[in-house]
Amino acid sequence: MAGKGRSYREKRRKVVVAPSGDEFTIRKPGARTYTRQFKSANEMSELPEDIEDMLTDERLEETAKEVMKQQSPEEMLTSMDTLILACVVSPKVVDHETDNDDELWIQEIDMADYFFLFKEITEFSGVTAEKLRELFRTLRGPSGESGRDDSSLDSPKT
Repeated sequence: MAGKGRSYREKRRKVVVAPSGDEFTIRKPGARTYTRQFKSANEMSELPEDIEDMLTDERLEETAKEVMKQQSPEEMLTSMDTLILACVVSPKVVDHETDNDDELWIQEIDMADYFFLFKEITEFSGVTAEKLRELFRTLRGPSGESGRDDSSLDSPKT
């Protein structure tokens, strides 16, 4: 019988076949992975005061556009690298040249496979705007401590 840690890890992994035909095992990113990814992207680690407003569809789109304006292509790739390095477990993707048969240097990955892996990891993580909104509603509790109307969380502002 597998231990609880192993069981948890196995549920969070998935085998995917890249456009090259090669198989990769990916895992869902942990919370710390996202922290590292966003810190490397813009060195901002503070949450905004109004998290609920930040999580509206309109605000997420504005934020994404702003990040794309402020980041160079190199910074965007660094952010993507962070996710791929943390989440591709077999072959283990590393940030340095390697001759280890079980490792793959990130710079050796074909462009089509690179973007495929990023997309698969993102989709597999299941982190959507709606799930984030639901999380913050739950954290606020049934008493509605924030005193805000939840209707702004369920549809974009007009």
